[in-house]
Amino acid sequence: MRRATVPWPTTVCGTHIDHEIIYISGPYERVMTNLLLYELSGCPYCTKVKEKLADLDLEYDSIMVPGPHDERTEVEEVSGQTGVPVLVDEANGIDWMSESDDIVEYLDQTYGNAS
Repeated sequence: MRRATVPWPTTVCGTHIDHEIIYISGPYERVMTNLLLYELSGCPYCTKVKEKLADLDLEYDSIMVPGPHDERTEVEEVSGQTGVPVLVDEANGIDWMSESDDIVEYLDQTYGNAS
């Protein structure tokens, strides 16, 4: 089961919504990780990272950031900037990483043989 945090109640086909947490289940096995992804709905760079996470069958938590940059305080506190995507992988000493190409490369190098 994958947990995603959303900033408001959301209705998504095939999901159970519990307050601000969406639980998504499916007939698949995922590699357990402690990955956290800050993302924005509709962001093509975020989609690129999410596709790589799916390709590698990695479980992760997702925090949706608000659209306006001046409201992205949580991701700014973590990374010092308001752009997304931002990946956190504390288990491997990654306090934060930005730039979708860098994140995809990191995921390949770190988890490419895990699935």
